[in-house]
Amino acid sequence: MKGQRSVRMFEWHDELAETAVSGGPRDHLPHDEVIDLLVSLPAARTRIRQRRVQGARIVLQWLSSFPGEGWQERWLASGIDANPALVHDLSCADDHRPASEQRAELTSAIYGLITLRIVFPSYDFLAHRGTQSLYIACRRMHRPDLFAKLKTQADHLAISSVHHREVAIAALAKIVVRTGRDLDQLTAEDLFAYRAWFKKRRNTTAGGVSLAWRLLHGIGDLGQYTTLEEAARHGQRTPAQIVDFHGVQAPTVRRVLIRYLEERQPGLDYTTMINLSQTLVLHFWCEIEQHHPGLDTLHLPEEIVAAWKDRLLTTPTRLGTRRGEDFYFTTVGTVRAFYRDLQEWALQDPAWAEWAYPNPIRKSDIAGWTKARQKRNAATHQRIRERLPHLHTLVESAEHHRDDQAALLSSALTTPVDETFEHGGRGYRRVLSSGYRRPDNKRRPPELIEDLATGEVIDVGRNERNTFWAWAIIEVLRQTGIRVQP
Repeated sequence: MKGQRSVRMFEWHDELAETAVSGGPRDHLPHDEVIDLLVSLPAARTRIRQRRVQGARIVLQWLSSFPGEGWQERWLASGIDANPALVHDLSCADDHRPASEQRAELTSAIYGLITLRIVFPSYDFLAHRGTQSLYIACRRMHRPDLFAKLKTQADHLAISSVHHREVAIAALAKIVVRTGRDLDQLTAEDLFAYRAWFKKRRNTTAGGVSLAWRLLHGIGDLGQYTTLEEAARHGQRTPAQIVDFHGVQAPTVRRVLIRYLEERQPGLDYTTMINLSQTLVLHFWCEIEQHHPGLDTLHLPEEIVAAWKDRLLTTPTRLGTRRGEDFYFTTVGTVRAFYRDLQEWALQDPAWAEWAYPNPIRKSDIAGWTKARQKRNAATHQRIRERLPHLHTLVESAEHHRDDQAALLSSALTTPVDETFEHGGRGYRRVLSSGYRRPDNKRRPPELIEDLATGEVIDVGRNERNTFWAWAIIEVLRQTGIRVQP
């Protein structure tokens, strides 16, 4: 349904998710000069450099067959940015080497072009084809001193988790690859664009981007805000911004809704103001406007009001559940008060007279409001009576589970890797994944154990943290009595 959105606390900058990147200083270099630059790239072995150059000749010749003023335009015109699998089509049928070897050669060439900032891949391309080797090469190639400064900044901020550091620096490396700008040239908009793309693609917050902002602050041009949350947070919106956020189309109704909220604003806290606006703008006018486009008056025919009230009772929520009676009575009651306010204010101030229409909500429409509220309160009290006797069981269970997981973690940490131990009558083996066995890996490994009876690998460190915070939440709620009230 149109306008079915809640007023968000944070701006996601959705419009930046598809930000285009134009070509860089090397966009118009001739074919041979690009090859010379690729030859100059560092490589562990001469054979790797030769394969990269050989693959680049194929890739550059292929890109040259597409229209464009420079390499970046040809890159986009080729379609490989949107469909990275097209690299498979570049394999030569006359080449008798394994297809995997040919693809590796072509991928190495493309990575070289990206590292040299000949082309700038999208985040979608990097999500499919980006590797740590590409990001490490770019970090070494473009201002490694600034990347070293990020680690110094992490030490200054006391970020002890190596994993969190690496995720944040990896996010910044992706942004550098995408934008073609060094760390000290990045702006807040660049981080917002990456965050918006991640949100659009995976419907969640990009991992490490908040810490990345803190590490980059003082290096890049991020403005006055030291955290991403501060930069993206909305302040208290004005009535006009609230009404426009929901997308009211009717100019006359938009004007009266804004004036009404401005009149009520001094006597309301912000949360109440938001709730009032959502009822009047979202659940009342936007819902009517969706079914009757072009309507621009609060003088509503009875059939329109009747249909709206019927939809309040029958239209399910976004989760598919039925709305309760309390929602219906709260909505129609608020609309009734809205019309009554306009009528009373018109008696005192003629400026309101043009909007003083007959009230479409009769007293009979809210006759069951008190009964519905009493019914809701009774249901709440019944739930409390049913669950309160079991509170001590919940508390004891949470405490026992917390202590058990803490003891299991302690036993695991005192057991050497690949050795076995017992806990609670069960046998376990301390394990370490192969990636953490390399001597050059400095990341802190997870606390993993294997259940000898089932073969299940358990992250006992994560379990211990989860059980601790579950116990802490229960205790805070139990000791303070805080709760969310409807």
